[in-house]
Amino acid sequence: MKEIVLAGGCFWGMEAYFKKIYGVSQVTSGYANGQGTPNYKDLCAGYFDHAEAVKIFYDEEKISSYYLICHFFRVVDPTTLHRQAADFGKQYRSGIYYTDALEKVWIKKLVALYARDFQKPLVVEVQPLENFYKAEEYHQDYLEKNPGGYCHIPLWLEGELFIPEKLYELFRAPPFLDFPEDHPPGLYVTEEGLPMYLSFQRRKDEFKGEPLVKVPDDELYFVPKEEMLSLGYGYLLPYIEKKSDLQNASEEKETL
Repeated sequence: MKEIVLAGGCFWGMEAYFKKIYGVSQVTSGYANGQGTPNYKDLCAGYFDHAEAVKIFYDEEKISSYYLICHFFRVVDPTTLHRQAADFGKQYRSGIYYTDALEKVWIKKLVALYARDFQKPLVVEVQPLENFYKAEEYHQDYLEKNPGGYCHIPLWLEGELFIPEKLYELFRAPPFLDFPEDHPPGLYVTEEGLPMYLSFQRRKDEFKGEPLVKVPDDELYFVPKEEMLSLGYGYLLPYIEKKSDLQNASEEKETL
């Protein structure tokens, strides 16, 4: 299990959003990268300089930190200094605090890709995690305890298909393989590396289905499932990762 800490304004909404993402096992609200041992009252009064943040525990075999960062940019305004929505103050600054030093270079490259989409400069802190203090218990699962409570994040986004194009641009894949005869589990992509289908056997349904990118089948390439994670793919339709589904797909193949 790996972890990353993200700050994007009030931690109530950040926690509620990220805990619904496939591959995330736990999200804890707290205070990150500041001096001293904070509490909410004194942080709001300006006695501490921590950022309200969430510590996200995730299964790296199901989701990557880079994918989580793409979600971060989906719901956070990275151009407002010490502010998100109606919340003002240093505690509401945006930040990405990594725990794996090996990811530093790729995280900064990913942030740079997003920077191209904004006319204003980004003010997102990208730093190693120095410290994290769990927030008071009443802050944990706040929106579950208080339905209809304040939330600056559009939580309805949870139910919409999310294609992190910047992630595919970051991990530009090498030349792809041709279609294999049996079409095992994997990802079908365009020459640009954008995802089209994630399916067990497209031949079985005569290549029918709703594409994510509308490109003729003869212009697609195939990435084997075992290579998907290393290339940054594999998280569009999470059911593919469930062992039961993979087993069912194998059994269906044997009966053909």
